[in-house]
Parts: sequence; structure tokens; C-alpha cells
Amino acid sequence: MYNYDHDCPFEAYITNLGKYNEGALVGEWVKFPTTYENMREVFQRIRIDGIRYEEWFITDYDCYVDGLHAILGEYESIDELNYLAASIEAMDKDDFARFEAAIGVSDYSNSVKDLINLTENLGKYDIYPDVHDHDDLGRMYIEEYGAMEVPDHLKNYIDYEAYGRDVALDEIGHFTDQGYVRDTGDSFMEHYDGNRENIPEEYRVMSAPELSEDEKLDMATDLAFDLDEFFRQKDPQYAAAHPDAHAGKELIADLLLEGKTAAIKDRLAEMAQLPDDELVSRIGSYEQATGYHIMGKRIKNLEAWMLTFIFNVNKIAGANSYHRAPADRRRGEIPVELRQRPSGYVLII
Repeated sequence: MYNYDHDCPFEAYITNLGKYNEGALVGEWVKFPTTYENMREVFQRIRIDGIRYEEWFITDYDCYVDGLHAILGEYESIDELNYLAASIEAMDKDDFARFEAAIGVSDYSNSVKDLINLTENLGKYDIYPDVHDHDDLGRMYIEEYGAMEVPDHLKNYIDYEAYGRDVALDEIGHFTDQGYVRDTGDSFMEHYDGNRENIPEEYRVMSAPELSEDEKLDMATDLAFDLDEFFRQKDPQYAAAHPDAHAGKELIADLLLEGKTAAIKDRLAEMAQLPDDELVSRIGSYEQATGYHIMGKRIKNLEAWMLTFIFNVNKIAGANSYHRAPADRRRGEIPVELRQRPSGYVLII
């Protein structure tokens, strides 16, 4: 259905903004509509890790819908683009032709929001694919629609082009590559108000489907196991502070479940791990899956200093001053509590 025999309405080249500012073009073409899983993999490949590189933009589009390229910008919402692409994909051949034609003539085709609403208002436009100029238009109205009675012996004397020109002016009609298009005069109804919170759930690909508590727990436990093993092997201070491996894993799992991922990622960065390290990518996937990618940014500064007590044993009053509170305390509203002693601080989780 799409132009050039393509299999999607358009593609966008998603680019790592940080790398771009450093002089490197790191990005990937993405076909729309897309999925959450695909976008997560794309961001991992182009090194949007939430630590060193967090921002992206769109450097180019390949559009297979006439008129679309001039409207799409470099900082469009991926969820909105997906909403638009899915709406186009749902069209039949006739509606697609009507949509292409309407893009060029409609007052509602200046933004992605407009285009999304346009897909829901195609009945506002009539398209005549066999009418390409004023002469065709005049003949259609006179000969097919009977706009005026013309005796056979006078038909060769009728200025169909002039008549068609008057009709087009009266209807505010336009000639496009898809044919003649006119506005029916119907009201244009706004179905999408531009608030991205109101994008239907099935079109959202920048946030993960909601996980159950058991799924979150399983994901956090698996990740905590590998993080503890990594820190235990690479950071002697961590190993000294947490001689009980099981307790260390539970500690990290609790932090993950509470959304305190930003400071863990900072610690990995401080240990000179590559930005696309597997553990960093897995933390990013966990954040996206649980919704903590937003929370983590908000609590980053607040919680970073807390983890200093976990990873830097010289700031804790000896390894034997680490304690674990009962399970009900670990799951309570105040998961981390610092109590001052003459010799320093004790972290209770």
C-alpha cells in the first residue's frame, strides 16, 4: 500500500545526542510502528544507557507517505510517532489515498498531533482520483452530475475548464497527485489533545508494560545476584563490608525494588566500566521494565550518598558494624536509616 512498495509508513534514524555532540554519528534506523522491546534493544545498541548518554534525537526520516517528511521534526515523541504510524497502518487502500491527499490541503497537517487527528477525520475530505485539472472537474460536474443541461449540439461549445475553475474556487478544492480533493464542510473532531499521557496504552513504546510484583521481584533478584558477584570480585571494599554474600545480594535486591538504581549505575561508572557494559544495560532494562527510569533520576542525588556507606568501608565504623534489620523493616516505608555512633555511622537496611 505504501509508496515505493515499502512495508511501513515511515522510518526514523534515532541518534545518540551525546555521541553526536562528541562528533560521532551513532544511531539506527527504526521502522514505525515499532514495539517496546525493539526500542529497548535499539537504545542498548546505540549506547543510550542512562548514565553517560541519556538523550537522543532524530536526524533523518524515510517516509513512504507523500507529504509526511516535511512535517516530522528531529525532536518528535517516539510514542506519538508510533501512534501515527499505527493509525496509518490500520487504513485500507482508499483511506490511505484520502489521507495522502488531505495532508497537502488540510489545515490540520502541521504537526504529528494534527496528523493523528487527521487519520480520524478522513470523512471530512472527498477525493476524486480521476480528476486532474479544471477541465476534468468541469466535465465531471456537467456530464456525470448533471450540474447543467447541455444539448448535444452545444457540448462542443462549453468551456469545461472555466466551469471547473469556478467549481474549485467555490469548493476551495485542490488538485493533488492523488486527484482532486475537496473539503466536505464537516466538523473536524479532535480525538487526541497532544497530551502524551493520553496516548492509548497500545501505542506506547517508551515505557514497559506493567509487571506484576512477582515479576519485579524475580527480575531484581537475578540482577542483584550478578551485581553482588561483580562488586565482590572487583571491589575489595565492598567484599570486606559485606562478607555474607547472601545478605549482600538481598541488600542490592532491596535497593533495586525501591528504585534506587541511579547510584548503583554511578558506582559502576566510577569503576571505569564501559558505558555499554552488560550490567549497565541490564539495569537500564530493569528501569524501563519497572518504570524506575523516571524515579531513578528524581532520587539520584538523594540516594547517592546513602550508597557511599555500602561501597566505601572506610566510611563505615568497621565491617562488623553492618546489620540487617528484620524483613518487615526492609519492606517498610523507611527502608534506609542511619544511626550515629561515636565511631561513625551504621547503615541499617
